[in-house]
Amino acid sequence: MMGAVGPDETGLYKGEKMRKTQRAMALAFGIILLAGPWAAAHAQTGDCYATLSGCLDTSFGTNVNGRVATSIGNNSYAAGIALEPVGGTSKIVAATQAYSNGNPVYAVIRYNLDGSLDTSFNGTGIVVSNVGGYVQGLAVGNDGKILVVGFATLVRFNTDGSLDSSFGSGGVVSIPVARNSNPAAFAVAIQNDNKIVVAGSTNGMTAWRFNANGSVDTTFGAGGAITLSFGKTATSRALALTLQSITVNDITEQRIVLGGWANSGTKPTKSSGYDNFALARLTAVGQLDTSFGSSGEVVRDFAGYTDVVRGLAIDPQNRIVAAGYADLTGSPSGGGSEFAVARYNADGSADLNFGSSGAVTLRILAGDNYGRAVALQPDGNIVVAGFAYTSANKTSYMTVARFTTAGARDVTFGSNGLVTTDFASFGAVGAVGYGLVLQSDGKILVGGEAELTIFPATYEVGLARYFQ
Repeated sequence: MMGAVGPDETGLYKGEKMRKTQRAMALAFGIILLAGPWAAAHAQTGDCYATLSGCLDTSFGTNVNGRVATSIGNNSYAAGIALEPVGGTSKIVAATQAYSNGNPVYAVIRYNLDGSLDTSFNGTGIVVSNVGGYVQGLAVGNDGKILVVGFATLVRFNTDGSLDSSFGSGGVVSIPVARNSNPAAFAVAIQNDNKIVVAGSTNGMTAWRFNANGSVDTTFGAGGAITLSFGKTATSRALALTLQSITVNDITEQRIVLGGWANSGTKPTKSSGYDNFALARLTAVGQLDTSFGSSGEVVRDFAGYTDVVRGLAIDPQNRIVAAGYADLTGSPSGGGSEFAVARYNADGSADLNFGSSGAVTLRILAGDNYGRAVALQPDGNIVVAGFAYTSANKTSYMTVARFTTAGARDVTFGSNGLVTTDFASFGAVGAVGYGLVLQSDGKILVGGEAELTIFPATYEVGLARYFQ
């Protein structure tokens, strides 16, 4: 099963960090948070409109209208969410960040489908490990075991929350370090043969592969890893990962699709960006798949400053859907990022039947808007979760947008195709979405954080569930 991608070591990335900084400065200097004309047009908190589609599911959580907040100390967030098969039913698993004695550690929370904590998991529903590091994403195997990946460490938990002693050293695997570089791992996926793929960067976009027991798969790449250069670009990073089945000469194999950004190596102009949407596809043995794009790589420039892929999915036609954000201002100071979605044919070419020349962008609020995860519904509609920030009142909202298979905004969902949600009933001053999963009944589950305070910064795990 494929995993979701979470935040970096601060929970944010590039312009996202700027958004939090600007908000903190506003509060520090006494700027009053006002709900002006913007509020009336703002589709907030799962307002229902003509249909239930996009409404918060009030059966989720307890008396909080479809939302759940869980605290592990003062600073915890859901970097990724997934569904875990346990005893013939599904449980909601969140890979979370926690802190012990001021240091970041891996943690996992498991919920029942109604949003209550699953006390069969470690007796409380919460496991805070002694494994240090910043949590990035997770994947759950068919056996229910939970893989959590962070900057330099891969950890596997049993279904009861204990560390899996059959994996690595006591459940922990260190991600190999390249010379003159520190590994930064952001995503993990489990192949059909139970081998484990991790994506991130070490001197460039990188993929590592491990055997099911956590040992390095030396048959992959060069000694278990491959790092890409994207031509003459200065840097690149993989932030998302998915697996795609490709059939050649009647033989079908899973190939590895990486998504993130590649640096153009030049300063942005009105027609050229700096960091661009980047995809790469690898063969089963960890080499660039030359049948994909340009010698295995594809770069798309949205003609802004920073264009970043944060989520990947494969549709029934074997097309690749990449979601993230594009800063169309051409400025490093932010203020112009929008949700961005691009669709590619199986060979890496742009799907010209989608949006405009294969891509679409969506501005939700008059600030920065960050798509962080993507999922595909059975009818082919595309769901993107993330967060939107309004400069009007310096507030972030957990956000879900839905697009049709043609790339148009799906006006049957929420208010004109989107819904933004706050966690004010928990006393939160903001909310962010990082992970996304679709339940078997079609309901849309988003995980992230509820921001409690800015000074000092405190936040807790936040989940919200919507009708499809």
